[in-house]
Amino acid sequence: MIYLICGFLLVVATVLIHVLGIFLITFVEKFLIQQFASSIMVEAILFAIVTYLLMVVHLVSIFLWAFVYVEIGAMHNFSDAFFYSISSYSTVGFYAEGPAGPIGRLSGAFESCVGMVMFGLSASYLFGIRGKLNANALAKQTST
Repeated sequence: MIYLICGFLLVVATVLIHVLGIFLITFVEKFLIQQFASSIMVEAILFAIVTYLLMVVHLVSIFLWAFVYVEIGAMHNFSDAFFYSISSYSTVGFYAEGPAGPIGRLSGAFESCVGMVMFGLSASYLFGIRGKLNANALAKQTST
């Protein structure tokens, strides 16, 4: 039971990190949309910036999982834990020596599941930005 609670708490922390990250990225996104006229180059730069920031948010979660793997003794050094965490979070799961013990193995499965959901959330956020850009362009066309 303790293993499930630990996995659940890590999932909740990952979701909170991601939601907070998206909340902060939204301020950058709104600023850029308001400050610059819509063009293909501005949109490309906006998507590049937002994508980079979303990757940073994912890396924060990956660092958290790697840190926990080391702290609970499931892995012995941070570099191996970080590599495993990237692999697991991205759902690839390719690493010869994963975390030891039941909590480590269960956490890897939790991390894979939450990573997939967080990537989906990031993708939907990017699609939402595209929708906002389309709405802004349509509003400008109808107002002229």
